[in-house]
Amino acid sequence: MPRWKSKRRWCLEQPGVTVQSVPTAYPATTKLRQLHWWQSWLKPFQIYQSAFDRVLWIDADCTVQDDVTAVLESIGEQPFLVRDGTTIATENNPELYRYLTLPPGTRTEGINLNAGVVGLCKIRDRALLNAWAYGVDWAARNPDRQALSAWVDQGILLWATHRTGRTSCIRQDLSWNWPGGSTPQLLQAALGNGCSILEEIGRRYPAAKIVHWLGIYKLSGQLDREVERLFLDGFDGQPGLGTGGS
Repeated sequence: MPRWKSKRRWCLEQPGVTVQSVPTAYPATTKLRQLHWWQSWLKPFQIYQSAFDRVLWIDADCTVQDDVTAVLESIGEQPFLVRDGTTIATENNPELYRYLTLPPGTRTEGINLNAGVVGLCKIRDRALLNAWAYGVDWAARNPDRQALSAWVDQGILLWATHRTGRTSCIRQDLSWNWPGGSTPQLLQAALGNGCSILEEIGRRYPAAKIVHWLGIYKLSGQLDREVERLFLDGFDGQPGLGTGGS
């Protein structure tokens, strides 16, 4: 069985879970499937397709550490947008705004967001969602200018937020989008402390309600490397399974 099918079956077996198909989008966006991270470009269309009016999007490389009820309630008041907490440049190339224009006097310097955690009400926030989708369609039709958008669709969401005057909704508190980093000996520490991996993550990131494992720090990759090391080197310096240990 292909790996994606086994993952899909696992999701379907979870209580209260439904699995959406890849959304139908503007014809031009089919070209985006040729790109790396093509699924990320389709976020606004996935939100469109949701069966719910209030939608909280959480990237797959996030670990939820707290009850999201408060977030869902806040979406009833305004969009739930979070700033980017990394040290890399996340603002768009200003050249982008020659093509995707902004209202006169719009200030863009020093304003950023992260598209890993986004909460929208599809009825109230239709202007923002429509602009995001339009921007993705524009990027699909202009492949030579896609790089003007910072971090794939994230820059398009930032433009849409500027365009619709919603930058005041960007939360400066990083608790719901805490950037995860290197977590050495995460599995070994959890086993040694007699707790779960989630509990150990909570101990290391006590202020985080959602940890976002950005860039090279994907949690799955870190765990894979640690498991490999443990099997080769063993626990507590003892020989691992890969070296004849028990």
